[in-house]
Parts: sequence; structure tokens; C-alpha cells
Amino acid sequence: MLRKPKFLPIIAYDTIARRFKDSEGIDGFIVEGPDAGGHNSKSRNKKVDEKREPIYTEKDYADWKKMLAYGKPFLPAGGYGTPEKIKEAKEDGAVGVQIGSDFALCNESGFEEIMAQHVRNLIVTGELKVMTDADLSSSGFPFKKALIEGTLSQKDVIEKTKRICTLGYLVQAYLKENGSIGFRCPAEKPEVFIKKGGNPEDMKGKICLCRALTAACGHAADPKEPMVVTLGKELQAVKELTQEHGGNYSAEEVIIFLSSYNK
Repeated sequence: MLRKPKFLPIIAYDTIARRFKDSEGIDGFIVEGPDAGGHNSKSRNKKVDEKREPIYTEKDYADWKKMLAYGKPFLPAGGYGTPEKIKEAKEDGAVGVQIGSDFALCNESGFEEIMAQHVRNLIVTGELKVMTDADLSSSGFPFKKALIEGTLSQKDVIEKTKRICTLGYLVQAYLKENGSIGFRCPAEKPEVFIKKGGNPEDMKGKICLCRALTAACGHAADPKEPMVVTLGKELQAVKELTQEHGGNYSAEEVIIFLSSYNK
């Protein structure tokens, strides 16, 4: 008989956990802070800087004492990919951590091999920059992007890339005039999105994350499809692992490296 899997909602900070701590069926929480890769929560002050990067403050980070008091297991995520941070999380009462970037760039991850090597090299030399883009994702949430030439982290590449929606993982439901439900995406063709009642303002700066992330995994629909690379802001472990193992490393080597927190 199959066992029911654990249900661990991904939340941004402790105030959300407070709302659901007594809900049935919730086994714990993954608390993903602003330093995590992929999508992030919007800053609680709703402010962005001149580069359209959200301005996060202490309020955007979870209070671990409050999380502990709620009585449910929790796992921090975002910047916890080193032995030191795992030890810190355990001392704060966490049952574990969620780690993305260390494994995203390991040999078994499925990342497009040539780009993965390029990214590791940029991390070792200190040339890679990662920023949170408030506009890039059609979901409306901020998204972490690695600033890499030739990818959709660059405005000129975005402008040259045709808008097309063939996967639809981030489409949004809307109510049609006839009362039925339709789906649209601010990253699809402008004429299609507007015909569906979409606001042209919502299209500014958007890319098709579905196709861009698929391309990063080596499964582009078109060989010339530009990709986007998403990583967290804490990349010290990637640097150390890459240097120690001659340019690349395995998932097993990540685990061995991280397990040293217990020594």
C-alpha cells in the first residue's frame, strides 16, 4: 500500500505559518527566503529599486523562534547550501534544509552541460552576478536570474525573442464574456493576450519561463531557443566544490561536503 506523502507547503515567512499551523494535513513548512533561486515572494514593503529589484528588509525573513513555537517541523531554504548554514539551521530548531543551487550545477542535475560548465567557471572567478527581477516572470512574482551574456537575463535578448506560448505551465485563468473559463499568459503573443482581455502593461519585461527553463535543461523546442539560468545568491559551496574536484562535481560529492557540518 502506498503511503500518503508528507505535505510541506513552501512559504516565505513565519506570519504565513501562523495562519496555517492548526490546519489539518499540513506536516510542516519549507520556509524559502529572498535569497533562494527561482521565484521569490514580493517584498512586504512592495518597493523596488532603480533596477526593478525588490527591496527586501528584515521583515521578509522568517523569525525562527516563532516557527519553532508553532510546533510543526520546518526547513529553511535560500542560502543554506553550506555546512555552516546547515549547522546554524539545526541550532535554530530546523529539522533540515532545502538546497537547490549546489545540486543544480552538479553532474547529474540535467542542466545543459556546456552552460553548466560556463556558470561554474564564472562562479569560481567571481564574475557571476545574480539578481532578483520583479518583472521577468509571467506569474507576477519576482524571479532570480543569473546575469549571463546571450541568455534571457539581458534586455536585448528578450526584445529579439519571439513571444510564443506552447507549454502553458504558468497560464492564468480568466472569465470569458460567455461565462466560461479561459487561459492567458502575459508572455504570449501580444495580440493574443490583448484579445483575451489582458492588460498590455502586464506584458512589460516578461519572458516565457516555461520554454526558457526547459532550454536550460537541454530540451529546447528550438536549438536556437535562448535560456534563462536561475540560481540562489549563495554560491560559495559551488565555488569550493568546483575548485576541489577539478571543474565539476557529483551529487554524492555535494552530500559528502554538506555532511561535514556534523563533524
